Amino acid sequence: MMKKNIRNLFLLSAFTVQTMAHAGIDEAMLAFQQEDYRTAVNEFKPLAEQGDIRSQFHLGLIYGLGGGGVSEDLVQAYKWFSLAIEAGNDKAKPFRDSMAKSMSPSQIEQAKQLTKEWLKKTGSDWKNAN
Repeated sequence: MMKKNIRNLFLLSAFTVQTMAHAGIDEAMLAFQQEDYRTAVNEFKPLAEQGDIRSQFHLGLIYGLGGGGVSEDLVQAYKWFSLAIEAGNDKAKPFRDSMAKSMSPSQIEQAKQLTKEWLKKTGSDWKNAN
């Protein structure tokens, strides 16, 4: 049931997200819409690592659902949603919080640690720990 709700939100967001004029974003969005998540991850990840909040959000969705050549990884999903939230993408919070209900406390702690390490590496502070 949880996965079905996330998938429904996921599909809805795919139609409402506006694309940006970055190299790779068009390819990433096309792969995402075609559910070729392996290609989408390869396109979104460099953008997300540069701070692109839409790419961070979409990585959270992809890792949260799995499929399309990508294994479900709730820890990575939580991390990418958290990074999107930190960058100002408020729509990532309900996705992260919903996903957290399917995670163990140790998975959540691991995801928070990965987020903190990423923010430290990029020189940012973690403001939205919850």
